[in-house]
Amino acid sequence: MIKSKGGVLVSQKSTLVDIILTDSSSNIDKYSFLISIDSENLLRGWSVKTGITTFSYKIGMKKRITAAAADETGKKHLAIGNCAGEVQILNLMSGGILYNLPSS
Repeated sequence: MIKSKGGVLVSQKSTLVDIILTDSSSNIDKYSFLISIDSENLLRGWSVKTGITTFSYKIGMKKRITAAAADETGKKHLAIGNCAGEVQILNLMSGGILYNLPSS
């Protein structure tokens, strides 16, 4: 899995917050899936091979997301944190909240 951050403009008012590249189970293609999150809290899952968005959803945090990390496979869970220090653990495919950790 590779993580990267940057000030990439996604739309007129949205910038890229985080991307996560997940390992492929195949030896042929090193990476198979890319997860992107923008400053409007929109998560998208992309096929690296085709470049097609396979799913997308709005993450329900009220504050702007500042960080994200996927589980070791990059296919089941996603931890996200926002500028207020709150953290949520999500089911990556459905976006359902598994755990909600408020700031201290």
